[in-house]
Amino acid sequence: SKSEFYLKRNIKINNFFDSKINLGNIYILTKKYDEALKYFLKIHSNSNDIRVLNDLGWSYYLNGDYSNALKIYENVFLKNIFFEDLYKNYSLILNKLKKFKDSIKVLNKAIFYNKNNIETLILRADAYLNLNYIAKSEEDLLSAYSLDTKNPSTLLALAEFYSREKKF
Repeated sequence: SKSEFYLKRNIKINNFFDSKINLGNIYILTKKYDEALKYFLKIHSNSNDIRVLNDLGWSYYLNGDYSNALKIYENVFLKNIFFEDLYKNYSLILNKLKKFKDSIKVLNKAIFYNKNNIETLILRADAYLNLNYIAKSEEDLLSAYSLDTKNPSTLLALAEFYSREKKF
């Protein structure tokens, strides 16, 4: 792709670190998951940047290596290093593995740092719903709605919630 070409060129000429991260993310967006994993492993060998750790963990996940993905996310989480995207990705993997209580712990910490993140509230509402904590799920969805009454993700989540609960 053109973006890949120009990022590689920028890296070669300027060696910008952000361009390296963006190139890896282009691999993810174009579903070149194996290439993304190899690339982030290479970058990680020279950097412990939180963004690289997040993208490396996500690349492991996308390649089906949940064990290594969880190791990365757990390690950062236990060090109390807050990076919103990392917490979100960690919770998504935990939800996928049906570890909803663990996911809620991660999301609670994310909400502690940023109580106004709609996406985090929706993710926690989903985890609560999977544990059949209906009232807590609805509370999170309504909190997300109060932050932005026109947010399409919130409106969709609320509609699905009320439909599921037969509250037409």
